[in-house]
Amino acid sequence: MEKLLTVREAAELLRLGRSTLYNLMDRGLLAYVKIGRARRIPPSEIERLVNASMITPVAQNRATSCSIGD
Repeated sequence: MEKLLTVREAAELLRLGRSTLYNLMDRGLLAYVKIGRARRIPPSEIERLVNASMITPVAQNRATSCSIGD
């Protein structure tokens, strides 16, 4: 079993505030394990969130790209 992260550890890993993580969990965007009153986050969920949020840039054709100031 993978080591579960505290909300603080996950927030530090993502460089986000704890309230942002609680918001993501409350909105159902970040899965967690509840043990008593404590919430723990599997590292695989952090990786899934990052991958799901990844924005891939669209490659531009040099012949059709334009420069600023054209």
